Amino acid sequence: KLDPLIELADIIKIDFRLSTIDEIERMLYKLSRYQLKFLAEKVETYDEFDRAAKLGFSYFQGYFFSKPETLRIKEVASVKLNLINLLAEVNRKKTTIDRLDTIISTDLGITYKLLRYINSAYFYLLHEVASVRQAIIYLGAKEIRRFVTLVIISELASDKPEELIRLSVVRGRFCELLAQAGTAPADAAEIFLLGLFSLLDALLDTPMQEIVKKLPLAEPVKEALVNKSGDLFPYLQVITAYEQGEREKCMNMLHVLQLPTDDVCQFYLSAVQFADFVCRTR
Repeated sequence: KLDPLIELADIIKIDFRLSTIDEIERMLYKLSRYQLKFLAEKVETYDEFDRAAKLGFSYFQGYFFSKPETLRIKEVASVKLNLINLLAEVNRKKTTIDRLDTIISTDLGITYKLLRYINSAYFYLLHEVASVRQAIIYLGAKEIRRFVTLVIISELASDKPEELIRLSVVRGRFCELLAQAGTAPADAAEIFLLGLFSLLDALLDTPMQEIVKKLPLAEPVKEALVNKSGDLFPYLQVITAYEQGEREKCMNMLHVLQLPTDDVCQFYLSAVQFADFVCRTR
């Protein structure tokens, strides 16, 4: 009975909570004659993610992507401490342009990604940028900090699904666009970090409270990330409500922040486009 609809579909979503693995395998076998991609819904553990990937699923949804894997907390915290320290140094307000130049220039990977990024079609430059100093002059300190932060985040999450990195970037850009659209004074750069860092516990498999101790974040950002409270927490509530399709809650939080509601969908699409570009060039 569903064949006419299946022939029109590009993606089929399968609920991992409602179906056993045997049932899922039978469904995939029956659907194998169609040109389809499959989305695994309600993926909540690493085992389920790995199993879905091995079964041939291309897309994944579930709280798994925003939960830390507690069994790996000690290992990851020690191995990636240097990157966390670098992340802190880059985002420290007293870090000068010269210091940023030194930090980037001494890391071959970051330098390569920065030059690749700035010379991409995204900027349409007439002349090639050939040095870190030139890139800093062109982009400015704020954009350089943001780019290096994104690169470090991707390095920290090198053993995680790319979708988790992409979602972090989407959240950061979405928050930034919301802050820029508001009438009340707000530091869009800090709110970008709020969204970007909102999944750091899942990226590092470390409690958020422990991570935030190592980073020079503004107190309102720390309050929102750790205690789920404060003036900036409604931004995170807007994000999660939008991601989970909770329209009423999303609208309520936008009103709390005194933000316009008409452009929210466009802001999110713009954030997704930004994340796609960043993930392609990282």
